[in-house]
Amino acid sequence: MTVWERAVAALAARALDGGLLDSLRGESLSALSSEDAAARQARRTLEGRLTDGQAAALGRIETLYGENLSRCLRFGFSRGACACFEQQFSPDAPEDPFEEHVQQDLLTLPGMAREEAYCANRRVAAVQQEMLAAVLDKEGGEALFALCAFWDELEYGVLWRAFGLGYRAALALIDGAGMMPHGRAAAALRRFEARFAADASAPG
Repeated sequence: MTVWERAVAALAARALDGGLLDSLRGESLSALSSEDAAARQARRTLEGRLTDGQAAALGRIETLYGENLSRCLRFGFSRGACACFEQQFSPDAPEDPFEEHVQQDLLTLPGMAREEAYCANRRVAAVQQEMLAAVLDKEGGEALFALCAFWDELEYGVLWRAFGLGYRAALALIDGAGMMPHGRAAAALRRFEARFAADASAPG
């Protein structure tokens, strides 16, 4: 393990201990307030239509999404910290580190397949959703789709917020070590912030 990998591990161990996931989930829910209200209504719509077995399947989907939220927190924070060090020290650092290290490495294939537990949860949740949708009426199917879309939005909100925190933590470590942050690292952070500026709860 390199010195910077050890630094990322140490940063993650300190930052991810405690209520950080609850905090980022809360920020994401605040930004998705209207979607959250719609998701709650969708959940109520489904509760009136599901048998016990179907309700258990919906609960399984929710559990899988919850597990992946925790994975997104650790993944996003660690990738954010690594991206900052990459911008600081590598002349070949990507223009858009979030796109390369999160969108491509976690949220789309083939990168997602390398994160086996996350990918497995997504696949099982998709199968459960398909099975439920097949037995629901039109209104119930639409409610299920809306609920799963909301969970996807919540996951994405936690993921990019964690990435931003990890990036800033690494930047602070670089500064605290007496090194001048490379202009490339600061510029990449500004681009990242601009990308998510439309969200009222954007980090920073």
